[in-house]
Amino acid sequence: MAFISSTWSPPPTGSYKLNCDASFDSDQWDGGLGYIIRSFEGHPCVVVSHHMNFPSVHIGETLSTLAGIMKALATGQVPLLVESDSLDVINLISDSSASGDPHLLFVIDDIRHLSVRGECSLSTSSKRGQRGEVIWPIATPRLTGFSILQASDYPPNTVQ
Repeated sequence: MAFISSTWSPPPTGSYKLNCDASFDSDQWDGGLGYIIRSFEGHPCVVVSHHMNFPSVHIGETLSTLAGIMKALATGQVPLLVESDSLDVINLISDSSASGDPHLLFVIDDIRHLSVRGECSLSTSSKRGQRGEVIWPIATPRLTGFSILQASDYPPNTVQ
């Protein structure tokens, strides 16, 4: 297994960054989603990993984004920069005329609604470093249960 090293870049002063990701085993329809919300100083505020069954990686990526935005809004962590390695999902969220899987579009509509309400902006990154930042692989298949880690569980800028 190879690990890709990356340097996390902070959001603007006074704001937060949500990095979200999902994994998916198409043979089992099994997956996981996860996200991390960090302050502009690099301190993790919330780290979540959740085992979940969903029918496609796009739905997993979208659910991870929605869950992270909802958590940030519920805890007052705004303004929020949302970052995902899924260019397809970011494009669907950004394009109000997008069509496709109705299940996916329902979740995307929720993200759009919350993004406008909660001062959120979207960007993409590549796991291969082609566009700069890397999303940490905190979502892995076959996780059991639901876990939320306290910010003190990780020192700034070190999530594995």
